[in-house]
Amino acid sequence: MSDEITNNEKEIDLSVPLWKANIYSLPIVIISILLTGLPFKYIWGLDHLFAEFSSNANFLLLLILFFIGIILHELIHAVSWMVFAKTPFNKIKFGFNIRSLSPYAHCGEAVTAKVYRIALLTPAIILGIIPTLISFISGSVWFFVTGLLFTVTACGDFLIFWLIRKVRNDQFVADHPERAGCCVVFKSKR
Repeated sequence: MSDEITNNEKEIDLSVPLWKANIYSLPIVIISILLTGLPFKYIWGLDHLFAEFSSNANFLLLLILFFIGIILHELIHAVSWMVFAKTPFNKIKFGFNIRSLSPYAHCGEAVTAKVYRIALLTPAIILGIIPTLISFISGSVWFFVTGLLFTVTACGDFLIFWLIRKVRNDQFVADHPERAGCCVVFKSKR
């Protein structure tokens, strides 16, 4: 692929199967853990982290938080498309791919790559990065674990962001209905 996507073609597929996205995301998961875990360990230490989650009640609460967060993550994608691309709610589909154990929100309309990137990163910022930064300042184990958890769950989104890195912001992309990623679409001139 060249350094920049051009409109010499009708469509360019920039997606991967969901199961491959999970595998390709593993290095991003490791980097995310290091980028969040090392600063927290350096600033606050990890002793109270393990003490906090040694009780079954706190672990159960974390599990419930995880499932609620997964739903919020997909809703934030949808709201981002609705706000930034003016996509109607009825054009957004929610589901769960059982083979790859991947929940998803799918936008049924082509949007600009800029809007697509915003929609990709918004859940990671709101649910992952902001709580992590709060934990660095406050020392809150709950903010740290929540931030780390939802930064890691956004690794598929980070992968897609990487896949579309050469697409110009003003080019239109269509969210792939079955795979992780999108297709660059070129509107025919009439």
